[in-house]
Amino acid sequence: MVASLGERGSMSNVKRKSFAKPKAQTVISVISLLFALFSLAISYLVYVQNRPVSSVDILDTIRAEAKYSKNHDPEAALDLFEPDAVVRDAGARPPQIWSGTTAIKERYEELPTFLELDHIDLTLSLDAGKKFARVRGSTIGEYLDPSGKRIVISSVNGEEWALRKEKGSWKIVSFSYDVF
Repeated sequence: MVASLGERGSMSNVKRKSFAKPKAQTVISVISLLFALFSLAISYLVYVQNRPVSSVDILDTIRAEAKYSKNHDPEAALDLFEPDAVVRDAGARPPQIWSGTTAIKERYEELPTFLELDHIDLTLSLDAGKKFARVRGSTIGEYLDPSGKRIVISSVNGEEWALRKEKGSWKIVSFSYDVF
């Protein structure tokens, strides 16, 4: 658009463009933006659900179980387990089994006072779909018995965990200790 200045240098005959968008166009822009954000959120959730399996995530879950046992934190320990999980003390005669969160919580509340507790030499196996994991390892540590006597524990390759990936995180399905 070309304009010429009149006698006084005014542009009174020039049509001016309005930069205000019509309401319908603004609504369409907002809807497009919301759709893009929604698509991005869905893409992120799909990524989290299907991201490459990190052995660090799985082994961190196992190490956290030892930490919560040592610190007498049953609530935190329960967050690591699926609701219908099973914990089995294979070394007890007869073997002891705790099924479900209520029983597992009671087990963690009754644990002795650990001075040290670590799961070491962990080996990991994954299923083809990378939704299930099996971990085997050793446990070393020391706890106080009811009389205050220090008891050293060492279970060489005698601990087994089964885990399932659920909503992007790994949960313990079963944990057996003192297997050998």
